[in-house]
Amino acid sequence: MDTDKLLRLNESEGSFRFSVTDISNNKNNLVSSFDVALKRGNAPVVNKDLNKYIYHVFNDDYVKENLEEFRYKPNGNIEGYILGKKQIDLSKEKEELDVIEKELISLENSICKNIEKAKKELERLGIRSNTREFSLLTYENVINGKNENLNLSELDSLKNKLINLKSVPDNLVNINLYASKIDVYKLWPIQEYLQKSFSRSDVAEEFKAKIRSKRSFIEEGLSIIKKDDGKCPFCEESLTDNALRIIDMYNEYFKDSEVAQIKKADELVLCLSSIEDEVYRMHDELVHANSLYERYKLFVPSVTDNLRSFESTDEFVRSVSQLKETLEKKKNDVSAIISLTDFSLSIDYLSRYISDIVKDNNINKGLIGTMNKKKDNIQDEKLDIHRKIIRARYSQLIGDICESINAINEKKKDYNTLKEDIHRKEQSEIVDRKMKVSESLNAYLHIFFGGKYNLDEQTFSIKFQDNILSSNAADVLSEGEKSIVAFCYYLADIHNYVNREKDYERLFLIIDDPI
Repeated sequence: MDTDKLLRLNESEGSFRFSVTDISNNKNNLVSSFDVALKRGNAPVVNKDLNKYIYHVFNDDYVKENLEEFRYKPNGNIEGYILGKKQIDLSKEKEELDVIEKELISLENSICKNIEKAKKELERLGIRSNTREFSLLTYENVINGKNENLNLSELDSLKNKLINLKSVPDNLVNINLYASKIDVYKLWPIQEYLQKSFSRSDVAEEFKAKIRSKRSFIEEGLSIIKKDDGKCPFCEESLTDNALRIIDMYNEYFKDSEVAQIKKADELVLCLSSIEDEVYRMHDELVHANSLYERYKLFVPSVTDNLRSFESTDEFVRSVSQLKETLEKKKNDVSAIISLTDFSLSIDYLSRYISDIVKDNNINKGLIGTMNKKKDNIQDEKLDIHRKIIRARYSQLIGDICESINAINEKKKDYNTLKEDIHRKEQSEIVDRKMKVSESLNAYLHIFFGGKYNLDEQTFSIKFQDNILSSNAADVLSEGEKSIVAFCYYLADIHNYVNREKDYERLFLIIDDPI
């Protein structure tokens, strides 16, 4: 409203007093009053708080703004509720709700501080915040996390491993472990040889014993002697007829099958010796490789497997010695058949022993290959340990704040229960504002028009003889009817000015130019 209109012509200032008097029952009691100071071009100044009343004015401006501009279709954009008297009694519950909310905020802030503390600890260890597992350290994850009861020593162990990783020397040499050259199938001819009988030579035993004592020497000599020269290849003396006869006896003996089998026995003994040497080589090589492997495990914490060690070689040595002795026994009588019970335990043990160390050697080669690869990619190893440390710190964090988490969950339950109780009580006492306006407007239209006009609640429009006047009410209503409809709407509109039932007591209706 333009208050400058209230000033007299040629006056720049003015004032008036607004008084409310109770004249009921012939009384003339002053209820309240306030002074209004006017100054042209300025907003009026009221010298008293106006909140005691809720003013609702009916005048030409009200009619124009609320009905004429909309061609007498009432404004149906009404939202909200009017609270009943009982709502005043919920102040205690709402205060309790505020207390719980503040306690929740305090607990949540405490947890957030613990999360930030954990993050800073990880960053001091050189762990980057863009590591994927770092996303675990959020309030949502922590509050819903499970306590894994991580032992504090596990986290300390991971930190120590990280320290070891940072101290890895440059250019660590590769660990080497070569493939086994042992063939377990070489044992089978020994068993076959010992269990087979061979024919013996007719040469005298004394002569055969003499040859066996220096067989290699004699064989070598026979291979280089030239009887046509008539000289010994060693001493270069002339060969006598007796010497030539002995040479013929040697040649004849070595052509015999018994000699071949004796030679076979010697070859099998040499085979056992070569197996023995290979086992010792593999054993020494594994000892050296394992020494490096265990040292590198300090620098590569993700490697936890141990290399497979050899079974004690004592029984292996005894079994090899027994077989060699049995072969020597067979050499002395190639026609003899050695009972399987005399050597089967040694053959079976060696077969198992050799198979086991060959299998373990292959497994160890795989473990060593993994170690060599990991030591050459130490950054990947660091990233892996970083991730493990983050997860461990996350678990520790949950353990540290589990009491706070439990308290938050309990308080949330209390908060939600109390909030639902307040809402339920409020809902039992609230009135839909639009429904109230609609009911009042319909009632006033009935009072004034006796059913000729009423309100269609769906479209919030004036209805005449079952016809909804959504856009043509202004054409149907007479000028007098328009004034009455406007006044009915004004009376119903008071529900838009109150928020709770007690506000009705503060309503002050001002009606300019009464109908």
